[in-house]
Amino acid sequence: MRKTIQFGLLSGVFMTLLLTGCAFGNNEVRDLSTERLARTIIENQSTKSDVLLRLGEPDYMTAESDGTQVLQYSWTRGRPSAKNFIPFNPVAEYPMTQKTLRVWCDASGIVRRQDFSGIFYIHRMPLVGADSTHSIRPLTKEELNDLADIEG
Repeated sequence: MRKTIQFGLLSGVFMTLLLTGCAFGNNEVRDLSTERLARTIIENQSTKSDVLLRLGEPDYMTAESDGTQVLQYSWTRGRPSAKNFIPFNPVAEYPMTQKTLRVWCDASGIVRRQDFSGIFYIHRMPLVGADSTHSIRPLTKEELNDLADIEG
């Protein structure tokens, strides 16, 4: 009886985790909308320090030959597709949404350019065979904003 209860609890926790999916990356980017970004990081006015204070350390930072630094932030969410739970479904799907912010700062630390974009990506994996297919498309401005926590 005790093992049945433990198995039931573990199964419930596993199914909850399986159904909820996961997200990783910078939560500040998750909460960005195009309007909030326009108020927060202003080209030719904001500084690298302003960006770091608002968003924290970037996921990646690269330097270009002219001394420009590129800060890259991203946030990704993956969820299982409802199709994965249909019995005898021959293809498993794993949709993912990603938001990316790149900020270019000149050698003096002034923000010169920014690019805020996102993609919707589906990895399709047949349960039999080895050929996977992928679908990818850019997110619209509305979709980018819908992923944001619009408060504040």
